[in-house]
Amino acid sequence: MGIKLNGKYYDWGDISIHLLHGIMLDGSEINYGDEMPVSRSQGAGRGTRGYGQGQYTSAGDVSMRRVEYNRLLEKAREAGGFYLIKPFPITISYRDEEGNIKTDELTFCKFKKRDFKAAEKDENIDVKVEFEILGQIINDGVPAF
Repeated sequence: MGIKLNGKYYDWGDISIHLLHGIMLDGSEINYGDEMPVSRSQGAGRGTRGYGQGQYTSAGDVSMRRVEYNRLLEKAREAGGFYLIKPFPITISYRDEEGNIKTDELTFCKFKKRDFKAAEKDENIDVKVEFEILGQIINDGVPAF
């Protein structure tokens, strides 16, 4: 496989994020990750004889402009409170220059923390919302486990 010169890599303009209130139009950042610990099983000798796997965990956060957060609040109002929103999926789609789309699905997300900040000379007011992924991260149809 050769190197494609002068090709375009993904950038923020190629990403579409769908939250429970629809496509996020005024987002500034999304982070998500997962982990499945592995522990060695030592036996006779110096080498590893086997391994065990721990519990899968996944979480993330999203930062958005206050106007976007206000749209999200309408769903919270319907649920009776921000932390009463039932688990929901978040999808992140990446489109390359040929129009091919790769999608990450974060299943059964539940909000757990909000951070608000406003300061002198801020050009944008952002809200950061952290979430647990109670399901798993599915990358382009491939599950984590």
